[in-house]
Amino acid sequence: LVDDAAAHSPDDPCPAYGQGWLAPAEPSCDHATPRRSNFPWKSGSNVGGVGLAPPVWSAMTVTAGGSEDDLGEEEGESEGSVFSDDENDEGSVGSGMFAEVRHAVFEGPAEELCRQDAMVVVKIFDDDDEAEADVNEKLLDPCIAQAFAASPAGPPVVPPADVGFLVSDQLAVLMPNAGMSMGDLLRTSREASMHGVFKQGDPVLVANYAVVIYHFLLGVQRAHAMGFVLCDIKPENVMVQQRADGPWQARLIDFDLGRMASSGVACGGGSRNYYSPSRWEHEGEAASFADDAWAAGRTLFEFVSRPEDANKFEKILLPPPGHHLRQAAEALPYPLAEVRQHVDQASAFAPPHADVGNMVKLLLAEDAAEREENLHEAVNIARAFAETAIAQAGKEAEWSVEPVKLGASNQCTSAISQGRAPQPMTLERCFLVYPASDPNL
Repeated sequence: LVDDAAAHSPDDPCPAYGQGWLAPAEPSCDHATPRRSNFPWKSGSNVGGVGLAPPVWSAMTVTAGGSEDDLGEEEGESEGSVFSDDENDEGSVGSGMFAEVRHAVFEGPAEELCRQDAMVVVKIFDDDDEAEADVNEKLLDPCIAQAFAASPAGPPVVPPADVGFLVSDQLAVLMPNAGMSMGDLLRTSREASMHGVFKQGDPVLVANYAVVIYHFLLGVQRAHAMGFVLCDIKPENVMVQQRADGPWQARLIDFDLGRMASSGVACGGGSRNYYSPSRWEHEGEAASFADDAWAAGRTLFEFVSRPEDANKFEKILLPPPGHHLRQAAEALPYPLAEVRQHVDQASAFAPPHADVGNMVKLLLAEDAAEREENLHEAVNIARAFAETAIAQAGKEAEWSVEPVKLGASNQCTSAISQGRAPQPMTLERCFLVYPASDPNL
């Protein structure tokens, strides 16, 4: 990473990162990697949290695990991490293999700019590898999210608000708080699936769940329409925002493993339990919309089924005793017959609405081409189902079935970015500026 941004002329056609935080001016630029000295977040200190030096940010604290000594409070320190191993850590919103999402709290005057209903969170990447290629791959995800958010026909996503380095030298992405993941929602109680919601008999809650299903499937469809294969669809990558002034919203996250279908390359990875039968047995093949459709059906099955049925699906995919999951998956065929039988049996216990079970079966069709086409039918069914549920809840005059774009307030976003604005990006340009690695190499 280049630390001396002053070496670049104002006439440089490839501006430093802080001048347009998601891309250089031209895709041919050979220094697309951000320069730390020109990053929007610079070293600083904050009592009780991670320091961010720009004036407006001086009142912001990232709630972090560990003691202050672990966080490198003094300017210039780069040791320590904001990662926490405490399962009861209230500052943590969620975590994955390479990053953790934490609350970012504004205090003092900034509280008026970023109120509770426009809370922001910060996604902080592990700093094991600071190589240029590694940083570029981490920036691919917010670039894709920004490209989706900027497109009128893009899927509902959680857009980035700003990007920078923490005082601990960890790359971080600031974004609006989009609620909890679908996976976390399902883990809140046994009655959190749609099967449990129907048992409760609350028509407003049923309508909220129906809208979530529609937004989720619509998001997959819209990503495909833009030529993008998501590659890692699962409950943890679907955010659910519970709103008091309208229906719940569902938004997609985590796009760095996805690929453009036209590239003909394999996905960057994913969660094997959500692989289609063909991807399970031929993981190195090109990313496909049909594989995404299966993963969407698998995710939807968990969202609408009884917990015991969702758990049994997981158990069917487990390897025989004594075998490692990945080794067994590479050696054994996908247990399609057993999965099909389970899905058919479980549908008898699905919510008392035929449309729900039909959507699952359409997306879990055995034929790949049929499955890809079925996604469009499933989206149409989901929309009609959501509209009916909203009407039955008496909310048709107040609620819209269509997704609402997520973002902090304009004042809050301006305070965060301090006048910087992301340059217009397309998905193709994201992969050009922040090239992804080939998983087969």
